[in-house]
Amino acid sequence: MKDQALTRDDLEVFFCIRKNPGSADRRALLKVLCALGVRLRGGTTRWSVVLPAIGLSVTQNSAHWADLTAPLLTAKDVASLLGHEDPSIIYRWEKGKLPADTPPFPAAIDLSNGRKDARAKRWRRAEVLAWHARQPLPRYAKAAPAFGSITPNKRGPAPCLHTPGTQRNAPRRPGTHASDRDTDTRPVSPAATSQACVSRAHPSDRACT
Repeated sequence: MKDQALTRDDLEVFFCIRKNPGSADRRALLKVLCALGVRLRGGTTRWSVVLPAIGLSVTQNSAHWADLTAPLLTAKDVASLLGHEDPSIIYRWEKGKLPADTPPFPAAIDLSNGRKDARAKRWRRAEVLAWHARQPLPRYAKAAPAFGSITPNKRGPAPCLHTPGTQRNAPRRPGTHASDRDTDTRPVSPAATSQACVSRAHPSDRACT
């Protein structure tokens, strides 16, 4: 794999982030990188970081390399490529609202990580052209789930080291046995529990700022 360094300019081209000529505003790029969990080191990153961030394995068929590293297309770009003026038709096709006997439209790459109405979806040119020609879509190797990964808990963050609302190893209260110290269930405020989680977090796990 040609894992060369990618600068901010390279990333803006790849993710198709457009801005006014001469503008130094990087906020749109930073929003995408933060949503995808991509961190720059020395102002650069590599394909071995970017590809997994969009769901692809770093090990790919060399014949697909040009397709995978080509700039992504916005809905407007896809519409223009297929001879349509209104980009909203691409979003309808992506949702399955296609003419009869038409194969499913290529899946979009969401640069917002699921943020509602973000309009940050992109498509690969090779997949769009294959779909338009009624040919099989290219098959790319997908990224494997991280070892030990679990489904996020939608009810809130997992507790840190002990059950929220209880305190372990607290000083023994009068009238209690020493063996009860490790199972002390005195209430602890949610704020204190949250602060403990933050203080134990590794710097690389903290949210983008």
